Amino acid sequence: MPSLQNETGYVAGNPVTGGADNVKTNPFGGEDFIDQPNAETDPQVGFFAVKGIDNKWISVLANYSLHYVGDWENGTISPDYFGEFSKQLQAKLNAGADFVGIMSNGTSGNINIWDFLNPERYPTQQFEKSKLIGDDIAEKVFNELKHIDWDNSPSLAIQYSEPELNTRKPTPSELQSAERVVAASNYEQMQINDETLKQLYAREQVLLNDLPDSLIFPIQAIKIGNGVMSSLGAEMFAETGLWLKQNSPVKTILPFAWLMVTPAIYHHSMNLIMVVMKLARPHQQIANGC
Repeated sequence: MPSLQNETGYVAGNPVTGGADNVKTNPFGGEDFIDQPNAETDPQVGFFAVKGIDNKWISVLANYSLHYVGDWENGTISPDYFGEFSKQLQAKLNAGADFVGIMSNGTSGNINIWDFLNPERYPTQQFEKSKLIGDDIAEKVFNELKHIDWDNSPSLAIQYSEPELNTRKPTPSELQSAERVVAASNYEQMQINDETLKQLYAREQVLLNDLPDSLIFPIQAIKIGNGVMSSLGAEMFAETGLWLKQNSPVKTILPFAWLMVTPAIYHHSMNLIMVVMKLARPHQQIANGC
């Protein structure tokens, strides 16, 4: 939302400071006051495909910047659209039972599939939205795989760095306020509302204060053939992935979030497989902040 308070009197409350924000994330209950989405989405799906020299499928590793769907009841163990992508792509490729289809999480910290302006846009039954999105992405990758040039001898390279970053902690007054909220909260009996958000963020402030003053933030890039898989150990926003893609010297880059791959992969033999990395474009996404 473009202002701290619009003409209706609605305020996008900040659960930490108690003040007002310019942007409201996931505006449940404030749908009537939405002005416009606030962030740019990354509509591309990158993928890394592997076949044996016998032309049999081994794996496809895809990367897409969309938060999990979560179209199921609390307590359900579900692979979400990640698993649907794997299942649907295996069927479309007519691959064997040993095929490994993988969907990885891209830079999607602020991108989800809840359309607050058009709530009827997607199916509402449990698991149906996951199936729709997983199949849509799998179809785009499947079509792109028909027009690729395989690399029979891909080169390998890896770079890894551990920069040390300072931890931003609450001020003494913010910490005291958070501790009072935590002491008065019952975290076993909570409902989804503004008061619960205040309690949850207060607990996070207390936990944040206990962290070291600085932390190691691993950054990793693995180059296979003409593509790069970049790993960032945090829930990065889509703008970070878009920046990496726009500024990368290589044509295809897969910006992984919440993932680190052991450098031992560099020593893995690649002389028996063919690989390709490419980008496709599936359905429209929704920016999380409004």
